[in-house]
Amino acid sequence: MPLQWRTFRRDGGSVTHLAPIMQKRGEPASLGQKTKQVQTKRAMTIQAKTHSKPEKRERSKLVEKESARRSEGSTIASARSGLTVGGQHLPIGTRAYAARNPTAPLGPLTIPRREVGAHDVRIYILYCGVCHSDLAPSGIIVGRFEASQQPARRILEPLPCTKQPLQRGQTHDRARLGAIPACTSAHSATAQTKPRTPCFSSLKAVFSHFYPLNSPNIPDLHQVRDEWHNTVYPCVPGHEIVGRVVEVGREVTKFEEGELAAVGCMVDSCRTCSSCHAGYEQYCEHGPVFTYNSPDTHLGGITYGGYSESIVVDEAFVLRVAEKLDPAAVAPLVCAGITTYSPLRHWKVGKGQKVGIVGLGGLGHMAVKFARSFGVHVVLLTTSPEKGADAIRLGAHEVVVSKDQSEMNKHLNSLDFILDAVSAEHDINAYLNLLKLDGTLTLVGLPEKPLGIAAFNLIGRRRQFAGSMIGGIAETQEMLDYCAVHGIVSDVEVISMDQVNQAYERMLKGQVKYRFVIDMESL
Repeated sequence: MPLQWRTFRRDGGSVTHLAPIMQKRGEPASLGQKTKQVQTKRAMTIQAKTHSKPEKRERSKLVEKESARRSEGSTIASARSGLTVGGQHLPIGTRAYAARNPTAPLGPLTIPRREVGAHDVRIYILYCGVCHSDLAPSGIIVGRFEASQQPARRILEPLPCTKQPLQRGQTHDRARLGAIPACTSAHSATAQTKPRTPCFSSLKAVFSHFYPLNSPNIPDLHQVRDEWHNTVYPCVPGHEIVGRVVEVGREVTKFEEGELAAVGCMVDSCRTCSSCHAGYEQYCEHGPVFTYNSPDTHLGGITYGGYSESIVVDEAFVLRVAEKLDPAAVAPLVCAGITTYSPLRHWKVGKGQKVGIVGLGGLGHMAVKFARSFGVHVVLLTTSPEKGADAIRLGAHEVVVSKDQSEMNKHLNSLDFILDAVSAEHDINAYLNLLKLDGTLTLVGLPEKPLGIAAFNLIGRRRQFAGSMIGGIAETQEMLDYCAVHGIVSDVEVISMDQVNQAYERMLKGQVKYRFVIDMESL
């Protein structure tokens, strides 16, 4: 039976038979190419191939031909151009938007994507959210930091290791990192005859020179601008990805072509440590592989994010998305959503409790929505009186302006839990005093400077001060399923790709309610 073609709209409905998507990617987009404002609910057709299981070999041959055609004439980054593993050419030229240095605006770039492996899923990206961490890509620089150089230099150092070579279970047998130092320990038995496979412990040692591991929620803005001196260029940001599955590996069981799927902050982890076994891949003891600006264990160099036309990810790190939700508004859920959902669940926030949310931004507005849906009494704590009406609309029962001490005093020793989503410098003690006996304040924001905590504010009422970031893959899927049942999505402003630089400037000024999302058809 010949291959058949099925087409989809973003709302999941079928439309008229069209040509294959892979044949169309080289042509100008038919929708939104020159528009300045892209509407969230605009219908855009997506094509996905469907086939019966006996036809997988035929489909695989077709994919190879399509890949060759797409790669022809593409400009692949010189450091990765022509990379082969086992005689197979890996990179596929893929259109993207990237920062080439800390001061240049983001612009078009062709990047490499790997072929779909046995456990991989290729996703055609429909929408990508703009996180604050896109401005400071959450990746990790390769090498050690020489502080005496201005601007800082990145120096590569091979580091010894005492652990086993990098193991990933299903598909890391071809792993290589290019610029990452290979493991120099004796356990690399084939080191003299083959490219050595790096081990996670050597990567961990390299990365720790620059930025703490397990930190994916670093603002996109600061990363792009290299404000923390840890960005590898060119940098393609984006870890709030929603799209359609257009190709699956032969051993993939969780996804079929044509389904909506999402990718968040991580695309891999060691999968062998106690944290990974417990479902806490975000706290992988050897460091998770983040969606962008992390070591690419397949092609070498670094990973590239969702400001691109497609992405290839192992199915274990791909998430299902309900068709009934607006995909544009779903995108921020896999970062801002899970960052607030996870601590609320971990500290068992529920009915009968009084909960404070500090800050009403990309994170805070999701925290308010989740807390309200969990049945708690929600108190928004903000320095901006003008945000009061919006907070009530989003689900807050009360709004307290933290600059007004008399208002703060009304809530002393009364809150069971506080989620602090503020990254700006602020007095944490003012909020600790609002906690009752055994109450917890959990920080999900990332203030640049250390917070000064008065010890008596903790020991006087056995209060706890904690931190949290994103959730593991299972918990993120749980959050998406919960949102589908309860109709919870982010409040978003959809923009076109050529508006992203202006969006960054507006983010710095707080001029968005409450998350920018890029319509990737405008790429």
